[in-house]
Amino acid sequence: MVNWSIMPEGGIENKLKEGTMEYWKQYLGLFLKEEDLEMARLVRSFVEKEIMPVRHLIDDDKDHTLIRKILQGLTNLGLQRAPFPKAYGGAESSSIVTASILHEELSRGDSGICTAANVTTWAWLPAIIAGNKAVLDAFAPSFCGNELKMACFAMTEPGGAHGGGGCDIENPSLHGKKIRTIAR
Repeated sequence: MVNWSIMPEGGIENKLKEGTMEYWKQYLGLFLKEEDLEMARLVRSFVEKEIMPVRHLIDDDKDHTLIRKILQGLTNLGLQRAPFPKAYGGAESSSIVTASILHEELSRGDSGICTAANVTTWAWLPAIIAGNKAVLDAFAPSFCGNELKMACFAMTEPGGAHGGGGCDIENPSLHGKKIRTIAR
């Protein structure tokens, strides 16, 4: 439900017509801690210094040298360890508002870099949210270090239902059957 008491005079349409959303910035403190705002400032500065000057080169970086350098820089800022519990060396950042602001800042520099940096978080969220101690004990310490690590969901095998990957979930003969993914 919208809290109309915080709407600007004349409604949101009035502010959009004026071409500014500065009014809303005063409310960030309701949703963010000072350390969240500091992380947003750090990421914004990183994007300005490390991504903006080279973003025209990113799509042609076929060997990922530049991309790895940028992602390592984000790891050095603490983005890789941010969602993990403090017990593993993480920052235990759980604010979706903070995550959204950081993603927006990264996307401003390059949406592919944003996706690559955040796919690891996406892969770990089920274990983090569930508090799966066995999985976190085994893997979280290496993702909370200073070395760039990547993770992702692997949902099907390359030789799966369609021969080239993917899962034919509409095929009645596959209902109730296990689909495994094997790392090689």
